[in-house]
Amino acid sequence: MDVVDVPWVIRAELIEVRIPLVRPLTSADSSMTHRNAVLLCLTDQSDNQGWAECGADNSPYYLPESSATAWDALENIAIPNYLQSGNLDEDALALQPLARSTALGALLDLTAARNNIGFSQLIGGTLPHVEVGAVLGKNDDLEGLLSEASAYVDAGYRRLKLKISPGFDQEPLRELRNAFSDMDLAADANGSYHPDDIGILESLDELELSFLEQPFPSPGWDAHTTLESQIQTPICLDESLTSPAKIAHAIEIGATSVVTIKAGKLGGTDRAMEAITLCEAQGVPAWIGGLVETGVGRTHSVALASLPGCTMPADLSGSNRYFARDLTSPWATEAGMLFPLGSPTASSVDEDAIDEFSVRRKSFERV
Repeated sequence: MDVVDVPWVIRAELIEVRIPLVRPLTSADSSMTHRNAVLLCLTDQSDNQGWAECGADNSPYYLPESSATAWDALENIAIPNYLQSGNLDEDALALQPLARSTALGALLDLTAARNNIGFSQLIGGTLPHVEVGAVLGKNDDLEGLLSEASAYVDAGYRRLKLKISPGFDQEPLRELRNAFSDMDLAADANGSYHPDDIGILESLDELELSFLEQPFPSPGWDAHTTLESQIQTPICLDESLTSPAKIAHAIEIGATSVVTIKAGKLGGTDRAMEAITLCEAQGVPAWIGGLVETGVGRTHSVALASLPGCTMPADLSGSNRYFARDLTSPWATEAGMLFPLGSPTASSVDEDAIDEFSVRRKSFERV
């Protein structure tokens, strides 16, 4: 992807929103009831707008960034760069990939708007639709879990992925497999197991999971390489893969045979595209993961999932999976698919919804 020239950015706005989820999303190490998100909007002299969303939450449980630290980096580094020098200080954002991803994403989105095209077209997406899966949070009420899963299956979702942890793994996964024998089923441990848990993880082989995601804490190179050689279920790393170089390393040493790609975690769309190209060249299945994005972030993620190197269903469900009201026109699935937006992101932004859920806003002007 070519470097984008930026002297036409004349105005920027930071917006922090807090949106309630329709149901809590519980994983091995957290339970989320609201989505805190920082949005960045860049405007040029013709009033074209470029939007991006930061994947950081209010707590740095996933990466060592939070919505507060991302806001500070965007306010004090990225936005002054764009409005004054027209360049992004890569060194200053080297340790803040989520902030860098937001800054670059808004700039690319503005480029798409200036050319009156969708984000997918800008980055070279070719797939007309994106198959998606649903993520099931931990739920000790197995009947409720099966009911939720059934609704997603009936809606055409192409994969079910269950959040698991020690003590919540074999039984719920077996219940899901028995209820949906032909369904693509996966498990995400969020690094909650120990290498001594090999017996438990090996027992999951009988369930024919499409993959087991991040069983051990990050990075865990040796432990994951050993596990990959001992069980039949493919290992898919997530938290361990924070750069294209680490993805290449994990593939080379046999620590992963499936790769989840998240632009925010890698530091931006450019690095996500590099990772997708790498996986495609190596013949390694890859898919786009989500960070419980609102419609703004989902627009960019669906665009990435439309690249030909993404060969497995993405964790990008419809808006109603998480929000009663989204910040954009609702993303709706059709037969388990989402369709990349063919127009600029700004055309779908719901300003009233942003006003409703905003908890902080700040505007900046080119001097």
